[in-house]
Amino acid sequence: MVKTLEDDFGIDVFDAKNQRKFLSPAAFKKMAKLMRDGQHSMIDVELANEVAAGLKKWATGRGATHWTHWFQPLTGLTAEKHDSFIGRTDADGHPILDLTGAELIRMEPDASSFPSGGLRNTAEARGYTIWDPVSPAFLMHFEYGAVLYIPCAFVSWTKEALDNKTPLLKSEEALSQQAVEMLNRLGDDSDRVFSTLGCEQDFFVLDRAKFLARPDLLQTGRTLQGAEPAKGQDLDDHYFNCIPRKVCALLQDIEMQLWRIGIPCTTRHNEVCPAQHEYAPVFETTSVAVDHQNIMMNVMKQKAQEHGFEITMHEKPFAGLNGSGKHNNWSVATAETNLLNPPSEPMDDPRKALVGLTNMRFTVFLAACIKAVDQHAGALRCAIANAGQDFRLGANEAPPAIISVYLGGSLQDMVDGVIEHGKEAWEDNSPSSPSAIKRRATLVWESSSRLPKYGRDRTDRNRTSPFAFTGNKWEFRAVGSSQNVAVPVAALNCALACALQDMNEEMEDKVNSGMNAEKAIRDVVVDTLTKHYRVIFNGDGYSPAWVEEAAKRGLPNFRSTPQALLGADMETIYRRTGVLSTPEVDARKNVLLENYIKARSIEARCLVQMTGKYFVPAGQLALARMGASQAVTSVPEVAATLKRVGGLLSAMLSGQAELKKQLKHTGELGEEATFIDETVSKTMDSVRAAADELEDLCTIAEWKLPTYHELLFIQCP
Repeated sequence: MVKTLEDDFGIDVFDAKNQRKFLSPAAFKKMAKLMRDGQHSMIDVELANEVAAGLKKWATGRGATHWTHWFQPLTGLTAEKHDSFIGRTDADGHPILDLTGAELIRMEPDASSFPSGGLRNTAEARGYTIWDPVSPAFLMHFEYGAVLYIPCAFVSWTKEALDNKTPLLKSEEALSQQAVEMLNRLGDDSDRVFSTLGCEQDFFVLDRAKFLARPDLLQTGRTLQGAEPAKGQDLDDHYFNCIPRKVCALLQDIEMQLWRIGIPCTTRHNEVCPAQHEYAPVFETTSVAVDHQNIMMNVMKQKAQEHGFEITMHEKPFAGLNGSGKHNNWSVATAETNLLNPPSEPMDDPRKALVGLTNMRFTVFLAACIKAVDQHAGALRCAIANAGQDFRLGANEAPPAIISVYLGGSLQDMVDGVIEHGKEAWEDNSPSSPSAIKRRATLVWESSSRLPKYGRDRTDRNRTSPFAFTGNKWEFRAVGSSQNVAVPVAALNCALACALQDMNEEMEDKVNSGMNAEKAIRDVVVDTLTKHYRVIFNGDGYSPAWVEEAAKRGLPNFRSTPQALLGADMETIYRRTGVLSTPEVDARKNVLLENYIKARSIEARCLVQMTGKYFVPAGQLALARMGASQAVTSVPEVAATLKRVGGLLSAMLSGQAELKKQLKHTGELGEEATFIDETVSKTMDSVRAAADELEDLCTIAEWKLPTYHELLFIQCP
């Protein structure tokens, strides 16, 4: 009998279907209501004990021997400690499998062993993992049994957040509070708002043997050296082409594992660069989507090794070729409505944009999003900052570091119309303008008598925009492939909450001064769009002219991670919303700076070692080979080549010596990060340039490292 996708999907997740089977009717009803109403803190000890007993029975019945609190510390990775279900023993000394409500709710890992940015030290080690009941528990199967994973937050003994999940959950609360107030003001009686998320994951699939033969890939995730291949992605022939069968088998295996634990991964395809691929899931509630995204990354890496591959999610593993992002498709919704789904009326006639609840709701939240991105661009840039991003942003289909908003033609027309119409009375029976009628008529095209008529979207896409509207959501394209998406989404949630709070207060002030409520809404929306119009840019984000134009508009351009972390305000949105305190924000800034320093220092040390162990010996072999042909040394071209190889060796050795000196530099975090960014990076670039040129002067036998050609085009040997 063939198992179908329907049979297997969610089989290893303790979702509502399994909760209904393994919890008493009363416990299931109470649990479901608390989840639906967002009252997670109302879970009492009695209910927790019932849930724990049901979880244990379900998990052990499917072969589980251990359970773990699974959390997301500030390493950027996930963490787990496996405990067996063995607890008490019976009269004969045999174990009684057990999981208590107290264990389900709280466990205690060592907080001092995880990055805390100064919040904790070695003498203050207590930390708590706290059960997140919204994200369902799941099973991971291994050779000798399964492990029950219980998604959790991670906090210190003094209640500070030591993870990436806690700020995300708090940001959802802050967003809901301000969004509900705005909706109620508009006449919508919704009592809860949440964000939704779908992440497109780019990654490279490399032959594991070749990967392990590259010290740079193994230790840093990217190639610190590599001559440009004769063919790269010039022909765009890899994009959407046939997936190699061995790679497809790997992707299928990954998908089967993901489906079993309820992760709705739906799309797979080849990306632009050779050996590059992409996954995309269905949209989910953000807190669950973030957990699923972290699980996905773990499963991908583990399964790749089982198939003889290595998956790298570094943002820029190969110089001069496409990097890897993780496009965050983000929206906000009530239980019934996607608040960013454009109604047809205002798109056809902007004069309808602030008439009626449906139109007004969309226009207000669109204006709030534009305000949020403009007002808090620095914090959003910090939320996507890491060492890998510095090589990716602004090149090869990655958006620039300048945070701007793309609306597209139809939505841009609507915004322009709202501003042009101003604060005068808005008529709900205004006829559509001729241009709007023409635009609506062209949404269905007929291309050939051999093809059916087809519809087209109102708006084109812009792959150079970091924050683009794409139909009924925003696509935060600037997020890096290796990142935990909890961080940028928490920043987005907080930025929007702040924008909505400002607009709520402005509307309230106008009403208190005697203005009609509807006019107050109109005035604030028009003022908001006018004030923050500067952040809207629908053009080519790669253009040098945009850099100049953005500077004239006053938009920040933090080109590197240290520039962003040291120059941007990354505190206001978190402190205003109560998501993070000042010490917690400072701690995260310190962790990000420490991670940047460590990542780039590892790269520099690796390059020093590769220079001595690979590059220089290869050049010496090439010199010996060339010098052995005494009969042709008088040929000018040969003599020039010999001289050039010698010059490259000299450049690499002097660069290596300089790097060794620079690695001894010390200072406080900001100074050290800036020194690496501005000084060490230049030395590394010079060593790389010499090594790349030398590679092309060496024979295959002399150059011992797998080349770009081998890594990218011999994916399935």
